[in-house]
Amino acid sequence: MFDFLLFFLLLAISIPGLVLTIPQQMASVRSMAREAARGGKKGPSPRTLVIISFAQNLILVAIAAAVGTALAHQVGLTTPIYTAIRQGTPAIGEALVSLLPAIAISAIAMIPFLMVYYGLVRPRLDRDTVLKVEGLRMELGISARIFYGGVVEEILFRWGLMSLLVWAGFTWIAEGSQAVFWGAIIITGVLFGIGHIPG
Repeated sequence: MFDFLLFFLLLAISIPGLVLTIPQQMASVRSMAREAARGGKKGPSPRTLVIISFAQNLILVAIAAAVGTALAHQVGLTTPIYTAIRQGTPAIGEALVSLLPAIAISAIAMIPFLMVYYGLVRPRLDRDTVLKVEGLRMELGISARIFYGGVVEEILFRWGLMSLLVWAGFTWIAEGSQAVFWGAIIITGVLFGIGHIPG
């Protein structure tokens, strides 16, 4: 049975991330509008474009939240903290079981990433590129990065897309296969990375 409460909760927690990216989108759209005006082109106002972008992102999150809500539990992906709260049982134990390994694995994975980026990649970039990359990061701000990257993108890729891929794998390849889970994790990870290439 479709859990509408979970769906609307996921939608609600995505809104701060979408809202916090508006200032950066506004700056980007204004810049594009100035370029278009120099070329003699006239398009929709920056405000209209930002509203359209917000609506588009909200629709994508709603689709991902709906897909994940419909399919995740069918393939064995659970929501232990949400389930504990919904059942009125203490959620702190479930939170610790979920969060402690995630924090530990993230900390371990962060070390090689930082070594590769600051030791190999960044020294090979020209000054202008470094300034643009750092400027984009600072312009977005820590709050938007946490709430958009840490909530919106996770709902899109991990909750929605990964649930769909696991469900499809179980349906057409092998039900209950760990290879299907790993395949879904790798595919969503690659697509997540590809989605960040323009930035």
